[in-house]
Amino acid sequence: MLETLTLRVFTSDTITWAGFDQAVPLSSLSMVAASCPNLHTLELYLYYPFRQGGGQREALENFIQSSQPTDHRLTNLKIVFSDPFAAGGLPADIMEAVTVSRFINHVFPNVQNVDVSEWFGDGSLKEWCSEIKVMMMDYRDVKNAARGGPITAPN
Repeated sequence: MLETLTLRVFTSDTITWAGFDQAVPLSSLSMVAASCPNLHTLELYLYYPFRQGGGQREALENFIQSSQPTDHRLTNLKIVFSDPFAAGGLPADIMEAVTVSRFINHVFPNVQNVDVSEWFGDGSLKEWCSEIKVMMMDYRDVKNAARGGPITAPN
C-alpha cells in the first residue's frame, strides 16, 4: 500500500525549458487521488500551470464543477512550483491562486499540513504560493471547526 509519493517534474540538476510543454499538469492530482487511495503524504514539483495559457484555469474550474469532492485521506501535501519563464513575465494572478486552492481542496479535502512554495524563478510566485497555502489552511480550519476540532492560530 503506497502511503508516500514524491513526483518531480524537475530537480535542481535537471530543470529544462524544453520540457515545459510535457510537464505533468496540476489537474493530474485527481488521477493521483484515484490511483493512490491510501496516500498520506504527497510531494510534487510542478511548473507554474498558467504562464503558457492553454485553458488550465478553466479546466480546473470545470473539474470542480463537474465532479463530487473526494473523500481522500491525504494529510500532508507539499507542492513546489517553478516558473522558468518568469523573467519579465506577468505576476501570478490571485484568482489563479483561488482556483488552485479550490481544486486541491476538492481533490484532497483532508489535508492538515500544507506547504506550497516556489523554486527557481524570479520570486514572482512567492506571494502566489503563500496565498494558496493560507487559503488551504483556512479550508482546513473551517472543516476542523465544523467537526469540533482545533483551529490553527494565525501566524
